[in-house]
Amino acid sequence: MDRPDFISLFCLLCLFTGLQSSSVQLTEASCDYSTFKRVDNFNISKFLGVWHEIKYVLSFTEEPGTEWTDFELHFKEDGGHITDNIIARNGSGICIYHQDKIQPKSFGWTQPIEGQSVDRDWIVFDTDYTSYAFLYGCWTGNTTTCVDGRIWIISRTQKMSQERLDQAQAMAEAVCMTPLKTTKFVKSCPAGKFGIISVGYQRGHEAEKLPLPYNCEYNAHPFLPPGNVMS
Repeated sequence: MDRPDFISLFCLLCLFTGLQSSSVQLTEASCDYSTFKRVDNFNISKFLGVWHEIKYVLSFTEEPGTEWTDFELHFKEDGGHITDNIIARNGSGICIYHQDKIQPKSFGWTQPIEGQSVDRDWIVFDTDYTSYAFLYGCWTGNTTTCVDGRIWIISRTQKMSQERLDQAQAMAEAVCMTPLKTTKFVKSCPAGKFGIISVGYQRGHEAEKLPLPYNCEYNAHPFLPPGNVMS
């Protein structure tokens, strides 16, 4: 993508990618997300570090050729909030670098580049902190119904056991969000290197393929050095 018991973030993040809207049935009463089971006594300190996206679900359909690959989430503590650095390649193979600041106390997700703050619920369904985590995020909805949800199946490595994948599939079906799509790993982007930062970017859309420079001389954005951000 906030996190005592659940994370308010993505998109993670922004996070994430490809599903026919007709497949997302989060308006069904059986998928009241206020009832979703969350990890007990969630420990954000253990959750920090690098995660790789293995599977995902978005609430919209990705445009052909825009699927992201090599998607990584880097969580770390930074001055009283959690920083989520997203690194991935867009459909053109260009590295995308994006940073979000998550404020655990307010569950608000501050996007430094746009200067906006929004509330988004991130729920950690399950994690052992050392190898896997199942995340759910709601971008738009009310206290019970989500109309713009996301799912991220993430791992500390670029692989996940079949047992965990089966559990992830069962979880996705239980919250009315299928099918899970697979994130491909082609070539990881260098951490901290210049890439494209798009203002108001959204994964899975043609706009992500435009190699436009972005002036990164922005003090509130410590993830990348100042200067013109180029591919």
